[in-house]
Amino acid sequence: NQASVYVNYDATSTGGIGEDIPLYQISEAYPNPANHLATIDYDFTGVTNSSIVIYNLLGKMVEKTDVSGTAGKARINTTNYNEGIYFYSLLINNEVIRTQKLIIRH
Repeated sequence: NQASVYVNYDATSTGGIGEDIPLYQISEAYPNPANHLATIDYDFTGVTNSSIVIYNLLGKMVEKTDVSGTAGKARINTTNYNEGIYFYSLLINNEVIRTQKLIIRH
């Protein structure tokens, strides 16, 4: 038995030179595992609509936190979360940019 997978990457840019491209940096949640509070550092340039969404292991949205400003810390109160594995996603203009794992342990 044999299987082959072919991947074709297109590395061409769709934007022009000098076009404003949103830039972002987001840290992993800490502490992880979290007990009662998790913090996520962020730094955005050219981003006007962003949020962090927490999902449980089954993919159900648990919490959505709007992120304001160009830099700061998003603090997630995890006191009422059940222990277990969660995922958090950074959304910019309602598009998922990055997803990371968050573990809750009380």
